[in-house]
Amino acid sequence: MHGVVFIVVASLLAFVPGQSRKSMAVQSLDACSGLSEAECCAQTLRLKGFKALGERLPDKAAKLVDLTCKVSQRSLPPTACRAITIARGFGHDEASSLCAPAKVAKRCKKDKACKACTRAMGKLAYGGSSPACLAVTYIPKGDADANVVVISEGGTPQGNAVLVKKRTVIKQQ
Repeated sequence: MHGVVFIVVASLLAFVPGQSRKSMAVQSLDACSGLSEAECCAQTLRLKGFKALGERLPDKAAKLVDLTCKVSQRSLPPTACRAITIARGFGHDEASSLCAPAKVAKRCKKDKACKACTRAMGKLAYGGSSPACLAVTYIPKGDADANVVVISEGGTPQGNAVLVKKRTVIKQQ
């Protein structure tokens, strides 16, 4: 009796995986599917910033990106660069230097992430996107080649490492 049950169950199990493989499909969705033009603009800038930085934009910068895309009429204002850069935590002088109108296009052409962002925004038919793209993808030169490390137990960074967070371990007695 157990032999018959085993044969029936084994034949059912052999049949089920074949059926599930045939019905499985992979869908690739566009990042902007179901979004308005302004939401798609903001989503694109946020994604390009995330790809360049490896982390989300700070909340203040993300809100400025949203506002910039909502206010614009398919043309991002040059002032967006300075506002987003400052919201990301850079100083006024660095933001002014980075976002100087004469330097934005030149810097963006040299930077792969900014160039990719500008191309993506061009596909959405947004003009003048270089300043906003530069603001969301900019990485200071000193940080670009640095290793990010977490130091614990009173250690110090080695080589060209940047200290991000220092942990102090308190042992209970």
